[in-house]
Amino acid sequence: MKLLYYISPFGFGHLTRSLAVLEAMLKEDQTLQVVLKGQAQHQRFAESYLQAYASRIEWRLFTSSFSIVFDQAAWAVNIEATRRETLNWVAALTDSAAREIADVDQKYDLVVSDIVPEAFSVAAKIGRAGIALSNFTWYEICRGFCSEKELLPLREQYEKATLQLEYALSTGAASPIGVRREVGLICRPLCEERIRELRKKYKRPGRPLLFLSIGGALELEGMPLPADVDFLYTRGIRVPDLANVFPVPQEALDTQHYLAACDAVVTKCGWSTVSEALIAGKPLLVLRSSNGWVEEEAIWRSICQETKVRQFVADPQCGLPQTWLEPLLALLDEGAQRVRSNEVRMVALRLLAYAKAKRKGLEIVL
Repeated sequence: MKLLYYISPFGFGHLTRSLAVLEAMLKEDQTLQVVLKGQAQHQRFAESYLQAYASRIEWRLFTSSFSIVFDQAAWAVNIEATRRETLNWVAALTDSAAREIADVDQKYDLVVSDIVPEAFSVAAKIGRAGIALSNFTWYEICRGFCSEKELLPLREQYEKATLQLEYALSTGAASPIGVRREVGLICRPLCEERIRELRKKYKRPGRPLLFLSIGGALELEGMPLPADVDFLYTRGIRVPDLANVFPVPQEALDTQHYLAACDAVVTKCGWSTVSEALIAGKPLLVLRSSNGWVEEEAIWRSICQETKVRQFVADPQCGLPQTWLEPLLALLDEGAQRVRSNEVRMVALRLLAYAKAKRKGLEIVL
């Protein structure tokens, strides 16, 4: 059985949640072969993480010119620059889809995309189901920067999808994909022994240990980091050179365990880190931009009723006050966070069922 899987090049979260799904699928079906399409900077991490299945995985380069342009100084999306990026990307989509179709030289049983639009043109061309696997589509995001008329080529790509398996914390009914089925939260597996090992290494008596994961969107270099709190931070962040600030090793493939080893999590409104924190049962402080896009707003609406979640909306004029972490630290004394279940195996089994149905010439039950 052969799977074609597209991973969005924007950010790192699409990659980590896709690896969770692929790992579960490869474990469940020993005959599964996967062709992964993604950007070059993700290839090494993906191949290292899935090293146990190297003989069944092939990586092919896929590039995309789209990005959300973030003004780090203003803690806000640069609307005009992002609009230009979007229009240039959409103008090139038809040609990009044609190149992808021309590159398909093997028979596949299923096409899955998180959440590359060209994938659905490929699926339609080869007569296979195209499954969207995401909490949003780029069409919904880009509506914040461009008109529906300008985005018509993007919408048309997504309308070719067979089905969207819609993760929790989704943007909702604005998706252009006609058939959607809700699934829960997912993340890479959590191993209690590994978590204990990391806590023993980094957790110091009487001191909170916080996990910082904000990608390249915000800078912590000039932010007040309390001396009586310890911090573990992920790649892409510039932080002060302090004795209580520790980097997650660049070579670490299991960042979910570093998160789970901490007492609480500070992150931007990115789906993958929020999902990992909720599944690990960790209190959350969500840093939000001053003019957040639709996915950020949707995630916050979905989690704001959680008992141990707080937000901080960035103010570029005032910066962060010395007390910015106090709402999160106060949560550490309020008992355990509700642990959300990891639905990754269920998602993997559904995708395998779709692929097997097509292989046998059966209709997919949506």
